[in-house]
Amino acid sequence: MRTGGLNRQNANREIIKILSEIIEKHPYYRFGQILFNYNICTGRDPFYDESIDTLNNLIQQKQNLDGK
Repeated sequence: MRTGGLNRQNANREIIKILSEIIEKHPYYRFGQILFNYNICTGRDPFYDESIDTLNNLIQQKQNLDGK
């Protein structure tokens, strides 16, 4: 997926879409597990992270963990 042209709101929507896919694939995961396992929350405050950076990180982690 090309993420270069997304604005913050569209990046947020894409993050929700990917999280929904992960929730369907792993219904036994708690939400906090998903955030931790997919490297979204790593023990630091993500308040200042841009959504596009979070999205790119999530895409990379999903590919690594799902083997795609």
